[in-house]
Amino acid sequence: MSVIGRFAFATLCGLVLAAIAHVGVILLLPFLSERAAFTRLQPTHETGEPILVAGPQTRGWLSQHDPSTALTACAYDLSEAPLRVTFTTGSHFQSAAFHGRGAGAFFAITDRAIDASVIDVLLMTPEQRFEEEALSTAITEVDDTGEIPIDPLEGVLRVTAPEAQGFVAFRVLAPLTGLAQAASERALSARCTPFPLDAIAD
Repeated sequence: MSVIGRFAFATLCGLVLAAIAHVGVILLLPFLSERAAFTRLQPTHETGEPILVAGPQTRGWLSQHDPSTALTACAYDLSEAPLRVTFTTGSHFQSAAFHGRGAGAFFAITDRAIDASVIDVLLMTPEQRFEEEALSTAITEVDDTGEIPIDPLEGVLRVTAPEAQGFVAFRVLAPLTGLAQAASERALSARCTPFPLDAIAD
């Protein structure tokens, strides 16, 4: 093979490797960004209160953000207990999206999808879901008086998480500049509280 031929072959190999590396980075971005978000949100795991990630007037640490929304988030670890997520709705569009650690969003709900003033979700692992169903069934069985006890989680949406760790992102629309502060405050009002299943029997 001539010098020119060897140079052309080496160049072609370099271009192919660069293309593979580029595609690999693009495919890994969602995975890496989810893990980076979980790490940044670790302090919220202790408090149960979300932090402002980005607002209508603040870009925050997101690479992409809708400037007309306020975004808050909190981390969770279901290995300790299920997570009770509550988010009071308002007059403007709101949503809650549940993300795994590196697995992307696996569930989302908006205020338009519920017939209540509060988005109320109990997030569990598959094992915790099985235990919760067993406890709820035992509690709601007819007792000796013939009365059916009230389900303590009536109206709460049960969601099964694919992995124990992740985070919940809350979004509130601010269609006008003057509503930016109110949207941020409402997004910060969401709560992510550990909910031991023993509380069902109390």
